[in-house]
Amino acid sequence: MLSLMRALGFLAPAAMAALVAISVAASSRVLPEESAAVAVMLAVAGAAGLTAMALLGAAFMGHQLNRIAAALERTLETEGPRAPRRSRTTGATPEA
Repeated sequence: MLSLMRALGFLAPAAMAALVAISVAASSRVLPEESAAVAVMLAVAGAAGLTAMALLGAAFMGHQLNRIAAALERTLETEGPRAPRRSRTTGATPEA
């Protein structure tokens, strides 16, 4: 999941560049009376993309915080501290 978030973060500038390129190309072919409607549609498309990324990021952070909270609860139930289970995408090596 973390690698997906990283990939989406690297692709975000490309998506914004594509949105700008499409808007410039579309604005040159649109009639002047329709240009306001096209600008509104492009703004709505950009806002929808930003909202989707924000929701995906919030879901990921919520998942990670739930894992940490569960590890803390297990610590309270046992005698010693317990580390949260590591995800395969963290790239960290287990301690010996």
